[in-house]
Amino acid sequence: MRNLWIVVAALALWQATGAPAGFEDLAAPQPADERGIALDGTSRITCSECHADIVAEWATTLHARAWVDEAFREELADVRRQESCHNCHIPEPLHLAVGADGALPQKPKPRDATPHDAPLPDVDAHFGVSCETCHRGPEGTILGPYGAKSAAHVSVKHASFLPESNSALCIACHATTVGPVIGIAKGFADVEPAANGLSCVGCHMAPVQRPAAEQAGKPAFPARSGRSHALQTPRDPTFLARAFQITVERRADDVVVRVANACGHRVPGRLGRTFALEATLLDGDDQVLATARHTIESKRTLPADGAIEMTLHGAGALVRGAVVHLVGVHESPALPDESRFLDRRFPLP
Repeated sequence: MRNLWIVVAALALWQATGAPAGFEDLAAPQPADERGIALDGTSRITCSECHADIVAEWATTLHARAWVDEAFREELADVRRQESCHNCHIPEPLHLAVGADGALPQKPKPRDATPHDAPLPDVDAHFGVSCETCHRGPEGTILGPYGAKSAAHVSVKHASFLPESNSALCIACHATTVGPVIGIAKGFADVEPAANGLSCVGCHMAPVQRPAAEQAGKPAFPARSGRSHALQTPRDPTFLARAFQITVERRADDVVVRVANACGHRVPGRLGRTFALEATLLDGDDQVLATARHTIESKRTLPADGAIEMTLHGAGALVRGAVVHLVGVHESPALPDESRFLDRRFPLP
């Protein structure tokens, strides 16, 4: 399972005020590794006949590759009870396992586990977290945010895709702690981020305006608001930077760099992932006056509402032209190299 990150807020120069930055400006994901290559065989998925653009976006994600991803396969070999990972890497349609209270399962049942290099039928384990995982409903219905008449299938508007409850689908898997994965959605639910307008979908799926489907090469519906299925993740350095709100202030002769969690859940979301931060106070000639370091990792997580402070001691705060240079480096067992996600200078007043 790859953790979805629910990440909001822009970097702030001084004390933060106002609401977190929106996500209308999100660029296409640019992950720091090469695993964004589209999954093969997606033309066999029936959904692609009318939803080719959406399937093409999904095919570049680790949801699509959840069963065949090389990093997952390597880690799975070291897990004693490998079947405990199948639930979220090849889940059955979530809406077919709704409880008596109407709630989605907190750990879905797995589909049959086929070898990751097996021949491809229309839909099998090869496709990991598939279209049907989220959108298939009872009796062959397809669930979504609108519902519309269609000759292809019955399309039904469902609460799981509406703003007030659209994190529930993600929480079904991402509240589970198993193997190297930390169930960060538990913390997300605990801090009630919806009250602040935050959701998994709101941060990880950029807003788009387009027809939901095409038939015979033409739009089947007018363009309307939707979400990109090319998921934003911490593998993308630009997106990862939004997980943290940075403020810099002077306290007497010291300079304090405060790094606050602005994403609604604790970080990091997996064992072995680290965010190494280094703050350096420089004078007007770029000479080092003071340095402070902190590493956020699985044994020193940053809680959903938490913050750390790095203090740069000394009279350097009074030097004309002094700046704070903040660098953040992301390391993960699933990344081939370390990735720099922060490289910012904060001038002092």
